[in-house]
Amino acid sequence: VVNIRFLNFKVTVFGEVNAPGILRLTNRRITVLEALVMAGDLTPYANRTNILVIREIEGKRTVERLNLQDNSILVSPYFYLQQNDVLYVEPLRAKTATT
Repeated sequence: VVNIRFLNFKVTVFGEVNAPGILRLTNRRITVLEALVMAGDLTPYANRTNILVIREIEGKRTVERLNLQDNSILVSPYFYLQQNDVLYVEPLRAKTATT
């Protein structure tokens, strides 16, 4: 029996989450939803319709916006995160207007 664990797999989560930071994972397969839960879940001011996933592919950065309230997120190529992905949870306009 051979167990393989990835010790350097990391994802960064910041913005309107309760515990922003770098998530170091031993599992190579993690979804956007699991990463948000590991970051302490979304704050009440999080814009659930506009989650930004920043990914570097062959030296080029790509940006994709995900809507957590839409079922099509489950078939998005960005639903499963990859090494060094960055998740940014934008605040609602109501919060930015009051601060």
